[in-house]
Amino acid sequence: MISAALPSVASGPPIGEGAAPLSVPPATFAKPVLYSIAGSNANSLVVTDVNGDGKLDVVATNGVGVAVLLGNGDGTLQSAVTYNASATSLAVADMNGDGKPDVVVNGSNVGVFLGNGDGTFQPEIASNTGGIALAVADVNRDDHLDAVVTTSLGIAVLFGNGNGTFKPPVTTATVVSDALAVADLNNDGKPDAVIILDSGDSGPHSRTDGTIGVLFGNGNGTFQSPVSYITLGFYPQQIITADMNPDGVADDILVVNRLGHVNAQEGSVEVLRNNGGGTFSGSLVRTDGRSDFAVAADDLNGDGMPDLAVVESYNISVVLAGGQFRHHGLFFPKKVAIADLNGDDQPDLIASSCLTLDLNCTSDGVIAVLLSTPAPTKTILTTSGSPSHLNQMVTFTATITSTRGPAPDGQTIAFFDGTKQIATATTIKSVASITTSSLAIGTHSIKAKFPGCPFFKRSVGVVQQIVNP
Repeated sequence: MISAALPSVASGPPIGEGAAPLSVPPATFAKPVLYSIAGSNANSLVVTDVNGDGKLDVVATNGVGVAVLLGNGDGTLQSAVTYNASATSLAVADMNGDGKPDVVVNGSNVGVFLGNGDGTFQPEIASNTGGIALAVADVNRDDHLDAVVTTSLGIAVLFGNGNGTFKPPVTTATVVSDALAVADLNNDGKPDAVIILDSGDSGPHSRTDGTIGVLFGNGNGTFQSPVSYITLGFYPQQIITADMNPDGVADDILVVNRLGHVNAQEGSVEVLRNNGGGTFSGSLVRTDGRSDFAVAADDLNGDGMPDLAVVESYNISVVLAGGQFRHHGLFFPKKVAIADLNGDDQPDLIASSCLTLDLNCTSDGVIAVLLSTPAPTKTILTTSGSPSHLNQMVTFTATITSTRGPAPDGQTIAFFDGTKQIATATTIKSVASITTSSLAIGTHSIKAKFPGCPFFKRSVGVVQQIVNP
């Protein structure tokens, strides 16, 4: 086993690369709305469109199988429909090449529910092998998706036949892990794997580092020996790949640590940035919570930098790139995803949780939806001079302000004389202006309408213009 040392950094600067803005825009969300999944708290959830209507749906494990909650496109979900199976983890992908999403589950066996394209699924096609963690990828590059699972014997690959069935499992690496992520981490076109080699959890009061392993793929379904990295926090729980540069490629690694390193009462997320050439450098992001379990990454506040949504025992913590924290209380959330459920081009939070304060949570599992809320704005409209005279040039200037900060440039502001639109202009540094000499003699109510955009609510500014002969 190859070892690679990480810098001994206890806490990192901004989450994404580059300096954080001096004033970080907030990320605000509505109170959670809960939807029953007719079973236990979900260990795994995926947000995707399973019925082809352009509206995102939620697929989650629920202790007795797979719960499918179709989305209405407005941020609400329909009642859960359960498909019985042994499922502790799942993935959604087109396993038979018919263009319809299928559900792959992992538990006592690896199974596939072929999708009908309308949000319903055919009976499970089950294999004889199951595992702990699951990922779906074409690891041997034959254009058929494969299932990669961690088992008590190591990493096993069930090569796909392209019709929703698998060949018998082949153990490709004899390392055991509770977590798994698969992605091309060294840009060679071959899927690689990331696992937890050692959680460091040797007892209820132990404070030892964990170890993760990066296994580079050979392109034929096998993997090289793991390159190990000692974690900067205690008890790694989950591994995902994400785009933290951001350069459009999800080739950085996020490790959720149940406890922090310097302050063992706080959870942490370790960010291992891809240096290129198959090496990584790590820093620790304090999450201000306890017992972190899962993470998702995306730009949550519209500033162009990746942020984190982290679930821990009683909260979803939103950790912005500038270091701000916001908590949203839930009972024992386990997993979290980021997606736009209501089509407003703003990221929403979707988490698995419990309806009540029941640690076992055997029958009251829920999906919690927290819709992103845009910031209020003011459109301040001014005139270059009132009163003016007939045929005199008058300039009207609209300035958009918000507690979130400036709205992106290029917003179209519509100017009205009463109810009649007289011009449009686009914003530069939150300002748009028009000049006109066509106003008739009299008193005019001039309006400037900002239509709103992602993260910013619409608003209207009004100014009175008097035109004399």
